[in-house]
Amino acid sequence: MSKHDERGRSGGHTDRGRSTGHKDRQVCRQVFEALSLALAELDEPSLADLTVASVDPAPDASRVLVTLVVDHADVDVDAARAALAELMPELRAEVAAELTRRRVPELVFRLAPPGPGEPR
Repeated sequence: MSKHDERGRSGGHTDRGRSTGHKDRQVCRQVFEALSLALAELDEPSLADLTVASVDPAPDASRVLVTLVVDHADVDVDAARAALAELMPELRAEVAAELTRRRVPELVFRLAPPGPGEPR
């Protein structure tokens, strides 16, 4: 087997895959931190009872799925969704200020009910 064959099989794709995975995780972590701070600082009552639970690549870091947990059952989910849609430009600007990359990912929000043991 030649050295070229060994390099071809040695996982050049794996290295790139790890790099991409690492970059995706880094972007998700930065988005998580930026949105957690932004939501805490917003003066928007319909978003006051939402907490960022996770940020995941969807399918990669050019688009991320932000899962927000509703802190209690009394939250008006429709009002929260409307507020998120209205504030999207501001939220993306907050994310852009924190990211170490040129392109800001598309933000997709998912609202999740309170977890077991959480106040309802």
